[in-house]
Amino acid sequence: MRLAQTFAAVLVTIPLISSSFAKTPQFIEHVQVELGAPAYAIALADFNGDGIPDMAATHFHGSSISVLLGTVSGFGQPVRYVTGTLPAGIAVADFNNDGKLDIVTANAGKSVSVLLGNGDGTFQAQMNYASNNASVNLTVADFNGDGNLDVAVAGGTSNPPAVSVLLGNGDGSFRPGVTLAHENVAVAAGDFNGDGKVDLVAGGGGSVYVSLGNGDGTFQPRVSYALAGTTFGIAVADLNGDGKLDIAATSYYKGVVGVLLGNGNGTFQQRVDYGTGHSPWPITVNDIDGDGRPDLIVGSASSVTLLLGAGDGTFRPKVLYPTAGSLEGIATADVNGDGRVDIAAVGLSAHVASLLINSGTGVLPARH
Repeated sequence: MRLAQTFAAVLVTIPLISSSFAKTPQFIEHVQVELGAPAYAIALADFNGDGIPDMAATHFHGSSISVLLGTVSGFGQPVRYVTGTLPAGIAVADFNNDGKLDIVTANAGKSVSVLLGNGDGTFQAQMNYASNNASVNLTVADFNGDGNLDVAVAGGTSNPPAVSVLLGNGDGSFRPGVTLAHENVAVAAGDFNGDGKVDLVAGGGGSVYVSLGNGDGTFQPRVSYALAGTTFGIAVADLNGDGKLDIAATSYYKGVVGVLLGNGNGTFQQRVDYGTGHSPWPITVNDIDGDGRPDLIVGSASSVTLLLGAGDGTFRPKVLYPTAGSLEGIATADVNGDGRVDIAAVGLSAHVASLLINSGTGVLPARH
């Protein structure tokens, strides 16, 4: 996948809540970025080519997204763009192969909206495509090997539940692909068996379901792996450095993240759970502490949970960073150009994005 105004912000000191003393990013600056309305999901990417990450967020109850251009001193005012009804998930990629980033949203009103980028931080009017589900999450990859990016959308309230695939034409337009029967709210993609073909993983009612890709936009029958409970968030990455993709999925009602290490042949090892804050929802992977090992970043009830990776597929005890309200969306990027990965999170209970600025590492006293 290919992927001017100062902050209207409040800076506060962020306390750590953890189970031990730990070398942990301090995130002492908590910046609240005004969005104008509650947001469901967030993306960070450089929309205008100036080398500074910009922000885009979906407004579930407003049938729109906001785009905020990043500057050396923060983010500008939000600019609204209309989408389909009830936009939830968001992704950024170049769908028309013009070298400019575009935005796609998964809409619970059973559609997908594509907004082609102009390369200067503005976007063209939405193009809407029907999906076979009440779409709330999505992933972007080339599922049929034609060199054009496709979209798979998960529908949490579909009846029956399903993952719908839309195949990209390379000009920013899409055509219907296959529909897979999955109980799901979350979806992600990766090559789990090393055959060069993109596979899918979807999750919903207590399991994740892996569907190996045939390379032509179709998929083999799913194989399920049990989780501790219902998942709303899935991330795919090589968590133990063996060159094989692994899966991490939140269990909302159980307060854990389940990690399934990949065997490299499309199968996965037994799940290991790690505690998070209450009601974990979105999850992403990045190297937060700069040690070269992937870490798990989870949005939960009124906090971001950080699980620092040991590099072998295991993770240290949770550290919580308070945020403005419960979280449905999370993203990471170096927003201020200091070489450290920062965290942005949003939720439907607040009209701001909580931006946690990574100030580096240090041995900090922490408590339960």
